[in-house]
Amino acid sequence: MRTHTALQRATHSESWQEADRTRQRATTEPLKAMAVLDTTMAQTQRELKEEANLPAVADAVIQLAQ
Repeated sequence: MRTHTALQRATHSESWQEADRTRQRATTEPLKAMAVLDTTMAQTQRELKEEANLPAVADAVIQLAQ
């Protein structure tokens, strides 16, 4: 049987471990969300550049067709 002090120490250690796991989960989820947003922003920027280039491409195709 554990002594009272040993039980307190174990409980204290378990509490700190649970707090650390909670902190890690709380940190990981926002980082994942930020990574998704970063990827989305990069894709959106690529698509906007392509869209800005469409009139020039259309003009080139029209010139070739004539």
